[in-house]
Amino acid sequence: MKIRRATKDDAQAVQEITQLLNVQRDSQNASGFVEYPIPTIEEYKHLIEGPSFFYIAENAAKIAGFFSAYNHLFLSSIDTTNDAIIQHILKKEKPLIYLEQIAILPEYQQNGIAAQLFRHFFQEIKNKNDDLKRTKQTIWTAISHAPFHNEPSIALSRKYHFMQKEEITVYNGLTFGIYAIK
Repeated sequence: MKIRRATKDDAQAVQEITQLLNVQRDSQNASGFVEYPIPTIEEYKHLIEGPSFFYIAENAAKIAGFFSAYNHLFLSSIDTTNDAIIQHILKKEKPLIYLEQIAILPEYQQNGIAAQLFRHFFQEIKNKNDDLKRTKQTIWTAISHAPFHNEPSIALSRKYHFMQKEEITVYNGLTFGIYAIK
């Protein structure tokens, strides 16, 4: 599996994966993006081209998944008024990074791709910011807790030492765990 930086040409495939993995609150799935407002292709292009951590997992030229995270400066520069989670995260101490999405197509899940994406992310942070410990940069993420507890995402985040800091209820009753690592 090849991990590479996303380009704007990947926006349509990223949107298609997001649509495929988007689930309704009454779904029987234990993972996925719960009623996630799917960005347009143009919005994904902007997110990809911004100063973000946006990676593609590729298998023989087929996009198998992606990873997206953004620093607080970039998040503050885009319209997040309809995203209660990002608005909540932006109130946290800076500097910070918000890990928004990790998405792997079903046929590629359970193959260690998400772990590869995490390792690539942490390596890039280390390369960009060798004094990460000195700046106390915190990485935040949100994971569905209700109507279902997204155990695969929780297990993956814990593997990389994320700790649950709080729980918030937004979007007419959806509950998310807010996890962080310094």
